[in-house]
This record gives sequence, C-alpha cells and structure tokens, in this order.
Amino acid sequence: SLCATCAEHLAIVKTRTRAPEASAAPPSSLAHRLALGAAAYVINGGLVSFAGWLTGTPRLTDWWNAGITIKANAALAFFIAGCALLLIILDSKRRGIIRAFGAAIATIGAHTLIQHVTGIDLGIDTLMFDEPPGAVATAAPGRMGPPASASFLAMGVALAISQGRSRAIAWSIGLALAVLAISTLSLTGYWYGAAPMYTIPRLTGISLQTATMLAAMSIGIMAALPLYQPFRTLSEKSDIGRLARRLLLAAFIVPLVLGWLRLLGQQYGLYDYLFGAALRSIVEIAILTTVVWWSVRAIRERDLARERAGAERRSTELRMERVLEASAVPFVVLDPVRDSNDNIVDFHWVYVNAAAASALNSRREALLGRRVGDEFPAVWQESGLFETLVAVAARSEIREFESRFSPDDAQRWFKLVCSPLAGQVAVWFADVTAEKVRDFELRAADRRKDEFLA
Repeated sequence: SLCATCAEHLAIVKTRTRAPEASAAPPSSLAHRLALGAAAYVINGGLVSFAGWLTGTPRLTDWWNAGITIKANAALAFFIAGCALLLIILDSKRRGIIRAFGAAIATIGAHTLIQHVTGIDLGIDTLMFDEPPGAVATAAPGRMGPPASASFLAMGVALAISQGRSRAIAWSIGLALAVLAISTLSLTGYWYGAAPMYTIPRLTGISLQTATMLAAMSIGIMAALPLYQPFRTLSEKSDIGRLARRLLLAAFIVPLVLGWLRLLGQQYGLYDYLFGAALRSIVEIAILTTVVWWSVRAIRERDLARERAGAERRSTELRMERVLEASAVPFVVLDPVRDSNDNIVDFHWVYVNAAAASALNSRREALLGRRVGDEFPAVWQESGLFETLVAVAARSEIREFESRFSPDDAQRWFKLVCSPLAGQVAVWFADVTAEKVRDFELRAADRRKDEFLA
C-alpha cells in the first residue's frame, strides 16, 4: 500500500514543482528553410547566368530583358557564394573551405572596386569571356559596377568570418545587412522604374538578377546564423517573435504595393500627384494600424490565457498540497547540501507533511530548512542510508529499502521509498517497527523450536 500511495504522491509533487514553460524557443525551422532556399536560388542563378555567357545566350544573362546584364565574374562569384552558404547550413565544420570561398569572392569584389577607383585595368573582367564595348550601364567590357563589386567584397568577408567568434559573427551579419540595403535600393528602383536607384547615369548599373541574388545571399547569411539577431528574434515562437514577423512583413510589403498602386492610378488618370500622395498616406496609416492592433490583441489574448492557466495551476497545486497534507503516509522532500567541491555532505528538509512530522516526533516548523544531520545526529550512522540518498539525488535512481532509525530514544524501523525529483529526493516512509518485532519473535520461536527438537 505504501508503494501505491508513493506513485500517487509523486504525480502530485511533480505537478507542484514542474518548471515553467520557456517563453521563447530558439530557432529554427523558419531560418533553416529560408537559408536553404537562398542558397539554392543563388547556386542555380549563378549557374544559369554563367551558362548564358558560356553559350552566348543573352537571355540567360538578362532574365528580365531590362537591358543590363550580369557579368561573368559576378555569376561565378554567386555560384561560389551559394556553395559557401550551403556549407554553413549543412556542414559548418568545413571552416577552411568556407573561408577560402569567402576570400575568393572578396578578392573578385576588391579587384573590381580597385579598377573603378584607380582606373587601372587589371585584366580580370575579360579573363573568361569578351564582352563587346558599349554594353548598357557598363564602365568597361565585362566589368560589374561599383555597387555590385562593393557588395561582393562585403559578402565575401561576411562569409569568411561567419564561423568565427561572437564578435566576428556580429560583423558578418552587419556586412550582410549592408549588402541587403544596396540590393533593396536597386530592387526598389526596378519596382518603380526609377533608374537612378540602380544605375549611375552613363556609367554603370546593377542588373536585376544580380540585385535579387545579392538580397538572397544577405538574407541567407543571416538566416544561417539563427542564434544571433535579427533571426534570433524572428525565429522565436514567443509573442515578441510573432509580432516582429508580422510588423517586418508589413513594413516591406505595404509600402511597395501601395506605391505601385499609387503610380498605376496616376498613369490611368484616376487622380493627380497630390491626391495620390495623400491617399497613399491614409491607406498606409489604416493598414499599419490594423496590423499593430491585430498583433497587440493577439498578444493580449495569449496573456489572458496564460493568466487563466496560471490561476488554474495555482488552484490545482493548492488542492494537491491539501491532499499531501491530509495523507496518512509520511512524506518529505529533501534537498542535497553540497560542499565547495560539489560533493553531497548532508540533506535538509524542504517539505514535510503532517504525517511525517508526527512519525518523526517533531514539529514541521522545527524541521523545514534544517539539516537532517543537525536535527538527528545519529541518523547517518545507519549503514548505507546516506549513500542510498546520494545515489537517488546524484544518479536519479529509485530505491526501496528498510532502515533502522532513532528519532527518539527507541530503536525504530522504517520502510522507505526514495525517488529523484528535479535534483531533490522525494521520500515516503512508514513505521514498520511492529512488523519487525513480530518477525523477530517468529524467528526466535522457530529457533527455539529447532533447538528443542535437536
């Protein structure tokens, strides 16, 4: 009956002592999928673009037929960058290869940037393929523009240091954000048809496919490092993570869509410039206010649900504590006392029910917080008792045994069941002195009978 009651009590105590649920879970299937998608897009985009130069197919080097082509060295650099990103996601232990790929990309970007700054032709632009002079938005045949070359320099350094220490990783993410800013500027220019945002008039420009792959790489680098910001917050399953995802999505999509609709309405003569600007502002305010209010309301509903769950849990714990107090089975919870070397040297009481206090001929207030060895100095003299409790606490073993104990002047026997409980020890015990005495008397009678028969 003691063991059956122990199982019931253990369920109660586990409920009372369970750890609270984590509010945020790190990351991150979202970041993993996003990083893999970015790597796949950049690898395939680089291959397709390079194949365009290899086969002489202009449509593969200018996907959207915008007139500005991706250069051969940029296509090759994108393929290498995508492979480096894939290694970071799937096999980050190959740090040497990742750093070599990053260094190669940074070298391509740095040499091209030096050519733009100094005007010196290093011969790397037409090393693989010759491009006819006079290409749109191209300073020299086969040469990518300053925005792209600066982005490749930053991206290569970001990949090379992405497997370093925390400070290096922070710099890697910062460089990726800089690349994202450049690509976003170019993509926004293409979206609205604002050429000055992706070209330097009569000098150079950045192709649309180059801008998309730069954006994919920068997002992929950040997503491949989900334990660091910004993807640490964006990947959380907490209310903060949900709010960040919603607001960030709205911040990107709403202005672009509304700006495009506004220009479309003006082109069809539905309204003039001033009315379009005012109408866009009103719609933006309405949409963003709706998104914010929706997010706040969802967070509030979860807070109320947690409050109700907490109240129910506290009520359940109170009822369960009453069950423990009313139980006729003595029950205590012991917490290990450790020395400076983390060795267990004693135990102290953290919970004692009324039945246990009565069985120990003491008051609960006199036991709680005190060491067992201080309250009952002779308790550890019983062979194996202390070692058994240590095994339960340190090795999470469950033990059931009988032990002799003297809480008062009389020698008494107790049956104990000890179970690990979150680093502590839950102990159920029952006084079996009467059963032991009867057992001793029966054995003595049997011995006397054997002696008489002999």
